Amino acid sequence: MPCQTETLSSSVFTPPSRPARRGRGGATTATIRRPRELVIGLDDEGLYRALRDIADARDRTMDEIGNEALRQWLQRQEDEEDLAAIAAVEDEPTHGWDRVKAEMRVARTASNAG
Repeated sequence: MPCQTETLSSSVFTPPSRPARRGRGGATTATIRRPRELVIGLDDEGLYRALRDIADARDRTMDEIGNEALRQWLQRQEDEEDLAAIAAVEDEPTHGWDRVKAEMRVARTASNAG
């Protein structure tokens, strides 16, 4: 079965704006930014139909839904990295805030004296 494709416009991965360029006679010309495009091949006809039907029912484009899904996926990746970093230090000893403040005071005093 051939896979359905849909083009998704994505602003998630667009590079920062370029500075305005100088045209003839020193006039500034604006840089026009177009959305980046990403083509996704869906190998499941049911998935394609469901996406299309939900987009229609919610009066949204497939591009909007695709962008939202990619942003959520990227956020989940960041969250997983954060959770992994927390798990890596979870068994390390902890210190109360009063102890940390006292250590900072001692360090500050030592650096001012030196």
